[in-house]
This record gives sequence, C-alpha cells and structure tokens, in this order.
Amino acid sequence: MGTLQTLQSQAITAAENRQWDVATSMNSEILALEPKNISALNRLGFCYLQRGDKRKAKKIYQYVLLTDPYNAIAKKYLGVLENGKSLILSVMGSFQESFIEEPGKTKTVSLCRIADPSILTTIPVATHCKLVAKQYRIMVETDNGMYLGSLPDDLSHSLTKLIKGGNEYKTVVKSATRSACIVFIKELSRSKRQAHLNSFPSASSTRSSGLHEELLVDSSPVDVSETGQERDTFEEFQEEFSRDETDR
Repeated sequence: MGTLQTLQSQAITAAENRQWDVATSMNSEILALEPKNISALNRLGFCYLQRGDKRKAKKIYQYVLLTDPYNAIAKKYLGVLENGKSLILSVMGSFQESFIEEPGKTKTVSLCRIADPSILTTIPVATHCKLVAKQYRIMVETDNGMYLGSLPDDLSHSLTKLIKGGNEYKTVVKSATRSACIVFIKELSRSKRQAHLNSFPSASSTRSSGLHEELLVDSSPVDVSETGQERDTFEEFQEEFSRDETDR
C-alpha cells in the first residue's frame, strides 16, 4: 500500500488512461486506508460503470449518498442507473490536454436553449460534440446526433462565417447539470484566407476544469460522524463488497 496522495494520483492517472482494473484496485486501496473517502468512492463507482458492472456502481453511489446526501456526482449517476437510462460514456483521454486555454483559439461557452434535464444528466464531461450550423444559430449535438443546446447568438454569427470559410473546431462538454451545459471549443485549423482572424478575440474564462468530474478530489469536507445506524450500514456495505471482490 502507498500513501493516500500517491494512491490517489495513481487512481486518477489509471482512469485517464482507461486502465479500469488498475483504477479499481487503486481506489479500493484508498478505501482500505480511509473507508469514507467520498472521492475514492465516486471514482470507484465510475470505474464499475466503465466496466459494465451497474450493480456494484449503484451500490457504491447509494452508500455515498448515505454519507453525503447532496453529493452531485453520486446523485447524477444513481439517477441515471435507477431510471434505466442508457449512460453515454465519454471516450476518456488526457483531460488536462482537453481543456488547455489558448488565447484566441479556445472558448468556454454556456449553451442557450438547452436540452431537457433528462438528457443533460446523462452527459459526462469530455463528451465529444459537433457544431451544426443552421440559418440563424449553431446547434451543439453529440456525435450521435443528440441535441444539447445552441451557442449564444453573437458567437453563432461569428463562428458560422469562420466555419463556412474553412475553419475547423473541436467541441467537448466541460460540465452538464440539469440546468446548464458548458462546452469547450477549440480551433483546430484556420483556412488560409482567415489565417489572420482569431476565432475568439475576447478571452473567456482562464480557469480550466483539468479533470473529469468523476476523477476530482472533493474540496469541501464532509461530516463523517457516525450514528449507530450509519455504522451498521457501512459495515454491511464493506462486508458485501469484500465478498464481491473475493468472488470475482
């Protein structure tokens, strides 16, 4: 076993590289040292989702909500699992690279006319999207054609001209909740006749997400004081989960 910090770093790196067995093992080691580590539990739940084990993922997220009833990540994915919706899992790459800001070439945008909450709650961070230019605005859709929202009118107007002129862009979801969808747009190439034009003259937010929400370390402390009922529930969770891992 390593230190918590080392194990956490290894767990995040493994998940970024889609090494789900390794990530599962690292997060399990963290939980052996710190059984109520909410971040490790959420990461472990996401590992099981990626491995197709919805039962274990659901059990983990249920336990997270016993400890932290308002945990957004656990609520999001437990809702998806309990409603029987198909989870749209993103192709994970280097998230640090995905959200690097480049003045004039990238922009973080909050979408307008967003999709229904039942759709947005199934969209993970870093889901790849495409920009679909219509007559008066640009729609943002997933690669399989699911509508997420549209760009603000002023940005739609300027990007439509650049796209028609030959520029190419990459778009990924930076965050998605019931009430908002934020995307990150990156210029991939400029046409020769537009080489002197910045795609995004005014710099937007300089803060980058850097990591997939399922890999983040929770920054706010959680009250982990135990009542007798919580202790019994946790022990049952640990015992059942240990049996599952032994039987694998």
